[in-house]
Amino acid sequence: EPKRVRFAVVPKREGLLIVERVLWHVFDQVRCDRRLELRGRRLRATLPQRSSKEGVYGPDHRLEMRVRTSVPQVHVRIEGWPSGTEPLLHGELRQCALVIAGGGSAKLRISSSHPGFVTFAAAGGGGDEAGARVSYEGA
Repeated sequence: EPKRVRFAVVPKREGLLIVERVLWHVFDQVRCDRRLELRGRRLRATLPQRSSKEGVYGPDHRLEMRVRTSVPQVHVRIEGWPSGTEPLLHGELRQCALVIAGGGSAKLRISSSHPGFVTFAAAGGGGDEAGARVSYEGA
């Protein structure tokens, strides 16, 4: 019978943390060691990448974490979202605003599966970019 196990990582200092393997003991008797090797997206830009039998994969960064000494406090709210009594129909598009406040001088990254649906506006509601640099990485 398969069981799920959840492991926690507790960093001890600031820097780049890369999880490469998991090691645990069962009842202090059996030592289990599992190397974590994740493949990134399959690359299909060139003919050799597409025709490779085993596939060519890009780097995977899901097990890499940047550890900081302090975490900025960020407050988020959604404006313009329909209330609980107002129905939202399947496939219906509504304009709403994601308001992000705080964060101090920390860099903020936002990713979206549909970057064409996301726009940035200044805090006053103007159409200027609010000191934000928009890039479409991985699209």
